[in-house]
Amino acid sequence: MTNAGLIKLTRFYLRKHGLLDQIEIKIGRRKTEFGTCYWKGGKPTRIELSEVLLPRMPFADVKDTILHEIAHALDVKKRGYSNHDWRWKLIAQSIGARPVRYGNSSGYRRESARYQVECVNCGTVTRRLFKAGARSINANARRRCAACGPELGKLQIFDTEKSAYVL
Repeated sequence: MTNAGLIKLTRFYLRKHGLLDQIEIKIGRRKTEFGTCYWKGGKPTRIELSEVLLPRMPFADVKDTILHEIAHALDVKKRGYSNHDWRWKLIAQSIGARPVRYGNSSGYRRESARYQVECVNCGTVTRRLFKAGARSINANARRRCAACGPELGKLQIFDTEKSAYVL
């Protein structure tokens, strides 16, 4: 499902439960949480959904995640706060969400890291990175391959998506 599809579906369910004008929808980059409901001053303010995890999920699980966060918003609107207690569970069940605290995100994560740290001499992959910013590039430039030693074992970062080495 695309980001536009996530927003459209979330808007549909927010409208259905009378929250459309009260809550902002944000698409975030979290890799361990499907969604999050934020509130301030006892009022729900924002629902954030993961653009990393949700597009990989079946439609029924995406819908359940959205309803889960809407249940939190309804709970906040009623009590001024929310958690996963029996009151929230009643609200979740009443709107069609599974009343569970959290799902397992590991099945929807990217299986392999985008970047690999390789030895220039022997080609051994010593580390895997999901991001390669200047800090990680500089840190790995100072490291050496344990098998090849300090003279021959210079490490470099390989971008698996572009099939090219990063400076």
